[in-house]
Amino acid sequence: MYYLHNQSTGGLEMIEPALYGFVLGLGVYAVTALLLGTQKANHLPGGAIGGAILLSPWYITVPAAFVGHLIAVGIAKMLKR
Repeated sequence: MYYLHNQSTGGLEMIEPALYGFVLGLGVYAVTALLLGTQKANHLPGGAIGGAILLSPWYITVPAAFVGHLIAVGIAKMLKR
Protein backbone atom coordinates (compact mmCIF):
# COMPACT_ATOMS: atom_id res chain seq x y z
CA MET A 1 0.00 0.00 0.00
CA TYR A 2 3.02 2.27 0.13
CA TYR A 3 2.60 3.00 -3.57
CA LEU A 4 -0.94 4.23 -3.10
CA HIS A 5 -0.35 6.49 -0.12
CA ASN A 6 3.00 8.13 -0.83
CA GLN A 7 2.36 10.94 -3.29
CA SER A 8 5.16 13.24 -2.12
CA THR A 9 7.58 12.31 -4.92
CA GLY A 10 5.09 12.81 -7.73
CA GLY A 11 4.71 9.14 -8.59
CA LEU A 12 8.40 8.32 -9.12
CA GLU A 13 8.11 5.33 -6.79
CA MET A 14 5.94 3.67 -9.46
CA ILE A 15 8.90 3.40 -11.85
CA GLU A 16 10.65 0.62 -9.95
CA PRO A 17 7.81 -1.94 -10.11
CA ALA A 18 7.21 -0.98 -13.75
CA LEU A 19 10.86 -1.73 -14.53
CA TYR A 20 10.59 -5.06 -12.70
CA GLY A 21 7.56 -5.98 -14.79
CA PHE A 22 9.25 -4.85 -18.01
CA VAL A 23 12.39 -6.89 -17.31
CA LEU A 24 10.22 -9.85 -16.34
CA GLY A 25 8.43 -9.63 -19.71
CA LEU A 26 11.74 -9.57 -21.57
CA GLY A 27 13.19 -12.41 -19.52
CA VAL A 28 10.21 -14.71 -19.79
CA TYR A 29 10.14 -14.17 -23.56
CA ALA A 30 13.84 -15.01 -23.81
CA VAL A 31 13.46 -18.22 -21.80
CA THR A 32 10.36 -19.26 -23.74
CA ALA A 33 12.11 -18.56 -27.05
CA LEU A 34 15.07 -20.70 -26.00
CA LEU A 35 12.89 -23.58 -24.84
CA LEU A 36 10.07 -23.55 -27.41
CA GLY A 37 11.37 -21.42 -30.28
CA THR A 38 10.49 -17.89 -31.29
CA GLN A 39 7.35 -18.82 -33.23
CA LYS A 40 5.63 -20.16 -30.12
CA ALA A 41 7.12 -17.53 -27.81
CA ASN A 42 5.63 -14.74 -29.92
CA HIS A 43 2.13 -15.87 -28.99
CA LEU A 44 2.68 -16.75 -25.32
CA PRO A 45 2.69 -13.62 -23.10
CA GLY A 46 0.87 -15.49 -20.34
CA GLY A 47 4.05 -16.47 -18.51
CA ALA A 48 5.16 -12.88 -18.18
CA ILE A 49 1.72 -11.66 -17.20
CA GLY A 50 1.24 -14.50 -14.72
CA GLY A 51 4.61 -13.81 -13.14
CA ALA A 52 3.92 -10.10 -12.95
CA ILE A 53 0.75 -10.71 -10.96
CA LEU A 54 2.98 -11.95 -8.15
CA LEU A 55 4.85 -8.64 -8.03
CA SER A 56 3.43 -5.67 -6.18
CA PRO A 57 1.50 -3.63 -7.26
CA TRP A 58 0.08 -5.89 -9.97
CA TYR A 59 -1.75 -3.08 -11.79
CA ILE A 60 1.62 -1.56 -12.70
CA THR A 61 3.71 -4.67 -13.29
CA VAL A 62 1.24 -6.57 -15.50
CA PRO A 63 1.00 -3.90 -18.24
CA ALA A 64 4.77 -3.38 -18.03
CA ALA A 65 5.35 -7.12 -18.47
CA PHE A 66 3.03 -7.17 -21.48
CA VAL A 67 4.91 -4.22 -23.02
CA GLY A 68 8.20 -5.99 -22.30
CA HIS A 69 6.91 -9.09 -24.08
CA LEU A 70 5.81 -7.07 -27.11
CA ILE A 71 9.14 -5.26 -27.32
CA ALA A 72 10.98 -8.58 -27.09
CA VAL A 73 8.85 -9.90 -29.98
CA GLY A 74 9.74 -6.80 -32.01
CA ILE A 75 13.44 -7.17 -31.28
CA ALA A 76 13.34 -10.87 -32.22
CA LYS A 77 11.62 -10.06 -35.51
CA MET A 78 14.17 -7.34 -36.31
CA LEU A 79 17.08 -9.70 -35.57
CA LYS A 80 15.52 -12.42 -37.70
CA ARG A 81 15.63 -10.26 -40.85
